[in-house]
Amino acid sequence: MEISRLNAVQWVPGAAENKEGVAKWIPIYRKIQAKQKAIIVYCRPQEVNLVLENLAPEGLMISISCSSEKQAEELLSEKGWIG
Repeated sequence: MEISRLNAVQWVPGAAENKEGVAKWIPIYRKIQAKQKAIIVYCRPQEVNLVLENLAPEGLMISISCSSEKQAEELLSEKGWIG
């Protein structure tokens, strides 16, 4: 992360690691943010609050795996991200 041209990190845990969820990686995400790098975090709908509560919004992109369009719309509405 000391590479000056590196502006963002896309963190993709391995398949075996993904079962534990995003909580395991919060310390690493914080280290990335501490270096002033943007980060792409992949999570499940039930993990969104954990991400929002533990990471700064600056430079944060969250990719959420919803099981349906309805679930996605409900999540977006619940968070106030759509009308």
